[in-house]
Amino acid sequence: MPSYGGKQGLIYMAGQTGQDKKGLLGRTVYVVVVSLGFGLLFDLFFYEKLPGISFPLYIMLILGGIFVAARYFKTDIPRSAVLLMIPLLFFSCMVFVWAGGFITFLNIVISLYLLALILQAVFKPGVRIYNLAAYLRPLYLIPARLIGALRGTILEIGAMRSMVKKHPALPQIARGVLIAVPVLALFVMLFASADLVFRKYVSNLFSFDINGEWLLRTCIILFVTSALIGIFGYLASKGKEESAPTIEAEAKALAEPRGTIEAAILFGSLNLLFLGFILVQLTYFFGGEQSIAAQGFTYAEYARKGFFELIAVAVLSLLLILGAEKRLLGKSGKHSRWFTLLAAGLVAQVLIIMASAFQRLSLYESAYGFTTLRALSHLFIIWLAVIFGLLLYKIFVDKRESTFAFLAFLSVLVFLAVINIANVDAFVARKNIGRYYASGKLDVYYLGDLSDDAVVETAKLLDGPDPKLGGLAGSLYQKREALIEKDRYWQSMNISRKAALRALQAKAHLLEQETDIRIYNRS
Repeated sequence: MPSYGGKQGLIYMAGQTGQDKKGLLGRTVYVVVVSLGFGLLFDLFFYEKLPGISFPLYIMLILGGIFVAARYFKTDIPRSAVLLMIPLLFFSCMVFVWAGGFITFLNIVISLYLLALILQAVFKPGVRIYNLAAYLRPLYLIPARLIGALRGTILEIGAMRSMVKKHPALPQIARGVLIAVPVLALFVMLFASADLVFRKYVSNLFSFDINGEWLLRTCIILFVTSALIGIFGYLASKGKEESAPTIEAEAKALAEPRGTIEAAILFGSLNLLFLGFILVQLTYFFGGEQSIAAQGFTYAEYARKGFFELIAVAVLSLLLILGAEKRLLGKSGKHSRWFTLLAAGLVAQVLIIMASAFQRLSLYESAYGFTTLRALSHLFIIWLAVIFGLLLYKIFVDKRESTFAFLAFLSVLVFLAVINIANVDAFVARKNIGRYYASGKLDVYYLGDLSDDAVVETAKLLDGPDPKLGGLAGSLYQKREALIEKDRYWQSMNISRKAALRALQAKAHLLEQETDIRIYNRS
């Protein structure tokens, strides 16, 4: 095992500079970013929170991270380390099962000790535990080895600075960042406008005070991140050697097709932003009224807005993916693996966001009633989901733009046919009438303003004794007079108007009676 201290560390770095195993830039970025992610998760899971399900979940994520890193860096995990993971998972899960303070303390301590034993088995494969001192060795050797591996990663970062400055892909990275920043800002504003809890998080993020608590949390995150950099840095340093591409070769691979790096930065950052928004939705919006109340909002207040902002997010995402897909497809007719994965991930998250928009609209209708625009919006969401499905088909199966355009055109025809067959105004009338029977709430004036297509449904309310339906009777009386006028000419014959007139003629005595009462009251 290489040591990272003093002159040996410099010799190790010199060797790594001459013969890179996984690409110095890619390896170091992987180690630092993944470790920082685990450090932030530690803060999310444990700061000011009692240990519970978060403890076994974090342990599982750490073990999963070790396996993924070992595979990525082509490092073998010894069998003894795998066997030790069984009791580690058991004792960590007991933190979730039992709530007693002493038993929880014991489970956490033994879990951390078993994790140290696993790291010892990984750091020094083949070692056998044959005496008492061997069981105590992880308590003082593992911290030293983690510090050494952390030092090696820091030296790599120092060596990487000069390499990055000369990297031919640097201009593409800069362009990708410049493109991603305004796009991210736009989506953050849309999400903040659509969701009150997300807006609260964004406000807290950009208006924090540097105080003692903030410094303490930062120190904890940096400590955990440093320890994990040691773990993943060691796995990177012990990876099986393979032919090392030059920096120029790496850059050329990244730069073909042109625009790949820019698209990767843009869609990678959008995936992270969308994931954060979805986690807020899963925690609060889909979590029920109690979760919303904990943030200081009522459920109706939380759900009453955001639909059109989320639809704007979906449409903009569709345009971005289509534009990038057309730009990157090129003459080869193939997508890069990274674009395929990131675009598919973004589409999947957009579908979840559209489900959130659909749910918001349903809640809004439950509170304030149905309108034609809201009903059409429901259908529009479904159609937009179909378009995203066609986009996935284009990315993974048939990349021809003509096929996508033809299928999208067919979907538009089907969408418009459904609108015709559904009779949206009649549907809105039925829904509002059903809501009236269930809750007694009814917007009489809106119901009376619906088109002639809804008259057959609205006329059914005339038999009710509710006095507030008198306004509806007045509107329907005027509709009947207008329909009689329109029916004078055969050129104006229309099936829906005929049905509406028949329904109103059948209720003529009620309409005239209500109208006479209103005239008498005015006089």
